[in-house]
Amino acid sequence: MRLLVTGITGFLGKNLINNLPSDCDLLAIANSKSIKKYQGFNNIKYINCNFENFTEFSDDIIKFNPEIILNLAWKGIPNFSLKNSKYNIEKTMDFFDFISEKTLCSKFISIGSCAEYFNPDGETDENYPKNPKNDFTWAKITLDKYLTKKCNEKNINYINLKLFYVYGKYQRDDSLIPYLIKTYKNKTKPEIKNPFNSHDFIYIDDVISAIWGIINNDTSEGSYNIGSGKSISIYEVNEIIRSEMKISDKIKLEKQNSQIPNIDFYANNKKIKDEINWIPKTNIIEGIKNCIT
Repeated sequence: MRLLVTGITGFLGKNLINNLPSDCDLLAIANSKSIKKYQGFNNIKYINCNFENFTEFSDDIIKFNPEIILNLAWKGIPNFSLKNSKYNIEKTMDFFDFISEKTLCSKFISIGSCAEYFNPDGETDENYPKNPKNDFTWAKITLDKYLTKKCNEKNINYINLKLFYVYGKYQRDDSLIPYLIKTYKNKTKPEIKNPFNSHDFIYIDDVISAIWGIINNDTSEGSYNIGSGKSISIYEVNEIIRSEMKISDKIKLEKQNSQIPNIDFYANNKKIKDEINWIPKTNIIEGIKNCIT
C-alpha cells in the first residue's frame, strides 16, 4: 500500500507514525525543519517542501504514485480566521486537483470536525444538520462539499472523518486537558469559562486505530464520526485530573452566563463500527492518566 500523508508533523501525524504497519509504504509532504524537530521521524520518507508549494516536487509525487491520500494538513491552527480558512481551502483544492489528475489515487481521506454540526444536542450521527457558525466550520463544510463532488466525478473513494474532542500525546499546550495538567503542575488555579458544557473526549490512540482501519479496509465513501460515544462535562474532566494528580484544593466552578444553555452532545459511532468493526477502547480516566505520566 502506497500512502501519501500531508500534515504529518502535527498532533495526529506524530501519533500516526507510532503505529505504522510494516507493509505500509508511506511518503510524507513535510518541511525538513519540522521533520528534524521530532526524533520519531528519523526513518520516515518525506518530500522536503511545504504543503503550499508541493507542485515544485510534482515529479516525486507522480513517481511515488500514491494509492491512498491521508490529508491531515490544516495550516495555522489555532488561527481560525477567515483569511487562514480561505487559504487552507484553496491549497487543499489545488492539491486534490493535482493528485486526481496526475496519480492513480483511489482513496482520499480528509479530516473534518464535530464542530460542523449545527447546535447538536445529545447523540449525534452523521446525518445531523451541518451549518457554519464561524469561519473555520464554513471552510470545513465548503471543502467537504467540493471534495465530495470532485471525488464522485473522478471515481475516487472520498472519506471524511468527523473527529470529536481528541486529546493525548503531542496535543497543543493550550488545549483543555494539557492546560489543566500544566496549571496544576505549576500549582496555580485554572480559569475555565464553561465548566458545565459536556463534550465527547476521544483518546488519540483510539482515533489513530480508526484512521488505520479506514486506510486498510475497503470502506464505503462518506462521513464517519470518531468519538468515544459518551459525553462528560469539563467540570468532571477537571475533577478527574485533580484526583489523579492528588490536588486537594477544591475549585468552585460557576456558570458565567445562566441564560446560555449548556452544550451536551456526543458521537453516534454506529456507522464506523458497522463498516470496520471499530470501537474506542480507552476510557477518559485511563486516557487522562496517560496524559499526566
